Formats: sequence, C-alpha cells, structure tokens
Amino acid sequence: MESKFKTIMPNGVVILKYRMAGEYYYLRYGAGEPIDGGDYQRFSTKKEAIDAKGRESPMVALAEYIADKHDGSQARFARANGVQRQQVTQWLNKGFTVSGGVLYSPRRKLELAT
Repeated sequence: MESKFKTIMPNGVVILKYRMAGEYYYLRYGAGEPIDGGDYQRFSTKKEAIDAKGRESPMVALAEYIADKHDGSQARFARANGVQRQQVTQWLNKGFTVSGGVLYSPRRKLELAT
C-alpha cells in the first residue's frame, strides 16, 4: 500500500489516499482514530470520503473533555499539554471547547436574523 496524501478535516476526520494493486482508494478515519490499525471506511472517490457521515468528533466542553480524558484533573491536563494550570482555568472560564483533540475558543455569540 502506497500512501499519497493525508487531509485532516476541521472536525478531526482524516482522509488518506492510497494505491493498492494499481487502483486508488480513499480511507476515512474517524476523529481520534489512529492511522495505523485504526477503524476506517473505504471509498472510491475523495468526494465520497469527505461527504460520508459518521464518526465525526462532537464538540464538547473543555471540562467534559478533562473529565473524560484526564480523570477530571486540570493539573494532569495542563502537564500533558505543556501549559500552567492557571491557563486551563482561564480556558474553562471562557467556555473553550474540544473537537477531534483540538481546542477551540469562542469568538462571539451569533444572533439569528429576524
């Protein structure tokens, strides 16, 4: 199997193009899935792989992520990510979220058109 390119989508999904037996295929790995040995879906075209539904990483509050992945320890989360615990407290107070292992900060509250 010869890998040609890797695309990481904003939702954390990874699309990998590879060639096998002279044909190209696209593998879609769910957010957080390891590329080697991880679960994937196989598609004939890149568009099919991108448009496919399923295994997108949901947006979760940072507090929920810390509870789930770091046994609720802000200090452990801080050490794992090379920041001070006080920085984590600021992120929590500002409503940061996590999706696909990526930290997101809110920019502004969006209003609906009336």
